[in-house]
Amino acid sequence: METGTLNEENTNIYLATVATATPPYSADQSEARRFFHQHYSGRLTKRYMDIMDSILAQHHAPPFCP
Repeated sequence: METGTLNEENTNIYLATVATATPPYSADQSEARRFFHQHYSGRLTKRYMDIMDSILAQHHAPPFCP
């Protein structure tokens, strides 16, 4: 069995890396929350909106910049 192949014996899938890029524009959490409500509250369930509110209400330390 080769490493990294998906077959009948190897059905596990693993995430190897995650990459992110900062777009030309970014929003803080409160602005993102307002945008999300304005554009998606009519299409998503209350439960989903509550989850997003919870995520966007978190206060994190600013990223480390050397």
